[in-house]
Amino acid sequence: MEELIKRLNEGGHQGRSTNPNEDTKGMDARAERLRAAHTEAVGEIERIRHQPGQLTTGINEEVGRSILEAGVRALADVPDNAEPKQFVVAAPPGTGKTSHAIALMAAAVRIADKNNVSKPYGCLFVVDQIRKADDM
Repeated sequence: MEELIKRLNEGGHQGRSTNPNEDTKGMDARAERLRAAHTEAVGEIERIRHQPGQLTTGINEEVGRSILEAGVRALADVPDNAEPKQFVVAAPPGTGKTSHAIALMAAAVRIADKNNVSKPYGCLFVVDQIRKADDM
């Protein structure tokens, strides 16, 4: 994880506008930056593990797309009065859920605007076992 976070991208956050079409464009641009940063982080994980294609083929690729879409939706701008939503990706063991979640966290940190504290900058990874936490 440390290797993934070392190189933070310089990409900044699009400011909010008064034009709804510009807001949509800004959200689309942020989502595309997140997708690109996720793809880069997945590639780094595969290189670090010496397992090219492990996360980008077959069911692992499909799970990765689901994780990324859940992340895009979770990080989207929502009105203050909207009820929070939880996005769940259910998949069998060994299909890359944790690896893609780690890549998503790295991507979110990399594209974050350090000057806009109202937007996500860090991530929290919750596990059910101490050993898993130590392995992170």
